[in-house]
Amino acid sequence: MSKPVFFQTVIEYVESLSTQEQDLLLELIAKRRIEQRRKEIGQMLHEH
Repeated sequence: MSKPVFFQTVIEYVESLSTQEQDLLLELIAKRRIEQRRKEIGQMLHEH
C-alpha cells in the first residue's frame, strides 16, 4: 500500500469518528507532539 493511500485511509477513518472522538484524538496528538518537541529540545541542549 502506498503512503498517500494509507494517509487517505487514516483521514477517512478519523472522519468516521464522532466529533467528541475527533476532538479527543486531536488533543492527544497535540500533547504527544509537545512532549516530543520537549525531548528534542532537551537533546539539543544536552549536545551543546
